[in-house]
Amino acid sequence: MSIFQTDINFQCGAYGFFIKNNSYLYDATMLLNMNLQSGSKNKECVLSVDNNPELDMDELCSNGNLLDLVGIRTEGNLRNCEFILFYENQFVFNNLHANLCEVDGDIEGKLLCRFTSMYDLPNNCDIIVGNVTIRRGDEEYVIKFVDVKYLFGSLTIVNTTLETLEYAGVPYVAVLDGGERVEIQLYNKDGKKLDTYFLLAIFCWSPVENEETLPDGVIIQNNTKLTNAGALDKLVSFIDEDMNDCKFQITNNPILDLQNLCDGYALAYLVDFETYGNLKNCGCQGNAIYPSTLLGFQNCTYFYNGLRLYNFSDTPDLKSLSKIGTIYGNIDIQNSNLQNLSFLENFQYSTVFSKNEEVVFNIQNNPNMTRLDLPALKNMDNSNSNAVKIANFENLHPDFCLTISEFWLFYELEVSFKNLHAKLCEYSEAEVTEIEDEELCIFESLDKLPDACKTIVGNILIESGDEKNAEKLMFVGSLFGSLTIRDTNLADLKFLSKLNFIVFLDDNKNVIEIVFNENLKDPRIGGKTFTNVFTRSFEDRYAFIQYNHPDIWNSTNGECNLFGVVEDDKVMYRTSLNYTGGDCGPRMDNKSTSRNIIASLILVITFSLEH
Repeated sequence: MSIFQTDINFQCGAYGFFIKNNSYLYDATMLLNMNLQSGSKNKECVLSVDNNPELDMDELCSNGNLLDLVGIRTEGNLRNCEFILFYENQFVFNNLHANLCEVDGDIEGKLLCRFTSMYDLPNNCDIIVGNVTIRRGDEEYVIKFVDVKYLFGSLTIVNTTLETLEYAGVPYVAVLDGGERVEIQLYNKDGKKLDTYFLLAIFCWSPVENEETLPDGVIIQNNTKLTNAGALDKLVSFIDEDMNDCKFQITNNPILDLQNLCDGYALAYLVDFETYGNLKNCGCQGNAIYPSTLLGFQNCTYFYNGLRLYNFSDTPDLKSLSKIGTIYGNIDIQNSNLQNLSFLENFQYSTVFSKNEEVVFNIQNNPNMTRLDLPALKNMDNSNSNAVKIANFENLHPDFCLTISEFWLFYELEVSFKNLHAKLCEYSEAEVTEIEDEELCIFESLDKLPDACKTIVGNILIESGDEKNAEKLMFVGSLFGSLTIRDTNLADLKFLSKLNFIVFLDDNKNVIEIVFNENLKDPRIGGKTFTNVFTRSFEDRYAFIQYNHPDIWNSTNGECNLFGVVEDDKVMYRTSLNYTGGDCGPRMDNKSTSRNIIASLILVITFSLEH
């Protein structure tokens, strides 16, 4: 493409720049001098270099003005814009289902070496392809890594006499084979620090779809002289979704002090982080608690690997967990006779990493549990910002209940429930006053309802003749009950614009019923702050919508959704309902109404037979 002049100012506008299907093209260096004009329409510009089988784009993409073309597409060329470009432009992958393409020779003046052994490795490699293993006896050759910037393969360093993990420089490691492990330790040749070390950016991806087993990741173990692991504080995650997809184990390094490292930037959100057998470890292992070992956790303030309590009795020894303030990982309490969790009296913060609708807070099969009782809990953070936080409270005592305050907490923490086998606890005026001076009202009828209710307990019914009183609901923020609107002349439900969440724990009835409202064109409930519906079962929660205005869903672009269509997928998940009825599909009988009619008939027949 040398026919083009040296400097090209290219105004893309809403059209595009294409280099496609040129079977002989091997030189496109002119792209290095192309200046894409910065204008408001450039976002609409299509930039693609495709199907040029002799063209090596990998040499071009990290140079010149191409560095600014973050939207460029390269496919089907000899080599495309790939790993080194991604590293140098600080890309992070959500998923990377790929292999390393075959490559021979040097890249942009960088010496590429194939790894066979530390002894055979050249001294001046910039790029290494292959799975590197450093064992005892290889320490004298580690100096060969001083200039290495990129490793495409795994790195195993184990049972050495290396003393430090300090380094300067920002190299890159890509591990695309789930069967290999990355065990990382840096070194001190002959007991002296080197000026420049290598690592750490790391790919950790396994092609095996197995959620139970993480691919091996960073493992530092059995290094008797290791005292400094500071390099890990600068670890960059270039892995599938998060560093939590890799194993992180630092074990049996007897003179290594990890206390200050664990709160560092890179490791702060690791939840499945195992440290033991070191001089000082990162907190305690919450997945290794047994009735016989409880007393050994009396001084723990941090738990890694979550909190797992299986088959525990309600014993005073649980007070050993009273100092726990932060739990990194999932909470799982099963098959125990605990009455509540009050022994976690100082537990304030939880950090999880969830995906694929994973339950991160599970309380299950605890037949004596009647209350939650976590008075200090303030925050539950999910380091996977794309995933919902899901709890499961299942098969507990029939009287298990959550307070109004606890429901508000779960609303604020943006938690959804897979199962919520609970009741609303008895409440007092003092408790209600604590909730931002909420005024609590018991619903009997709309006519009797006070004007300034902010929390309503009871099943709201709005029917013909109630339209004039609907404005009484304009301050309601939380509803502990169902909502039925039938046979009215309402055109919209704007009087419910301040509603934040609904709690309805009877899965035999519909959460919401809207029927026979011939003028209703806008059924949206709540505003931007409506973000949750709490029900006994997430799978079995229904809204019945039928015999309303034909254009009822115009305001939601034809989608059956009472809470509006928003961009936040997590909000859409938490507020989702199963929509039934003729306005969302085939006309049908209201199942809960039919169920009530049948129940009434049975009662009448029984009464008649007995009298």
